[in-house]
Amino acid sequence: MQLRVWGAAGSFDMAKLSSSLAHFLRDESGTETLEWGLVCGLLVIGAITAIALIGPKVTDMWNDINNEIPAASP
Repeated sequence: MQLRVWGAAGSFDMAKLSSSLAHFLRDESGTETLEWGLVCGLLVIGAITAIALIGPKVTDMWNDINNEIPAASP
């Protein structure tokens, strides 16, 4: 017995829907793309963390260098 639902686009076959859903769940063609996306996300998080931790130290270093240089007088 097949369940058919009628709508604006005509009949809809539940067996075809469940077959398509099962095929979609078994398909692994996009897993490599997902894995590379996760790796890139981790790299971005690491870079942001490094910049946030190192940034104030670099700013202090440049301020110290700037303070050591005498001001130019015209």
